[in-house]
Amino acid sequence: MEHVDYRKFLKKVQKRVVPEIGELLPNFTVGTGKLYDFLRNGLLVIVVSTRCAPCQDALAVLYDYFQMHAVNTVILVDTLEDNMPLFYEAFSVHAEVFYMETEDWKKHFAGVPWATALDRSGVILQSAPFNSLSTLMPVLDSIEKEMIRYDV
Repeated sequence: MEHVDYRKFLKKVQKRVVPEIGELLPNFTVGTGKLYDFLRNGLLVIVVSTRCAPCQDALAVLYDYFQMHAVNTVILVDTLEDNMPLFYEAFSVHAEVFYMETEDWKKHFAGVPWATALDRSGVILQSAPFNSLSTLMPVLDSIEKEMIRYDV
């Protein structure tokens, strides 16, 4: 008996092409504006989803960090509409918070939870997944150095 080639039934893995360190992060839409509207002297972009278990730890890390540090930040959240007021309440004092569907963030980021540091031109300084302060620190260090560099 001849076996049917099972491989034709497997999904082909599609490698997403996302911007890397040293490249420009596209100026995509966030809310009613564009990402670059928030650049100033550097920008930390955080991408999280409530459908992601590691994101729970990442959000706790961010919340704790923001209690003692200020950094220009945009948080992009994939969640149910009912959850957005909770994100605004927890993070709007420290960051700009926007809803972004998974299909939209997949065009620009490799996964969630994800942190990206941009310079004032939109160039990626550092970009990495995180779920603890130690995995977030390299991204935070690069954005803080960029902001200090241009502070007057």
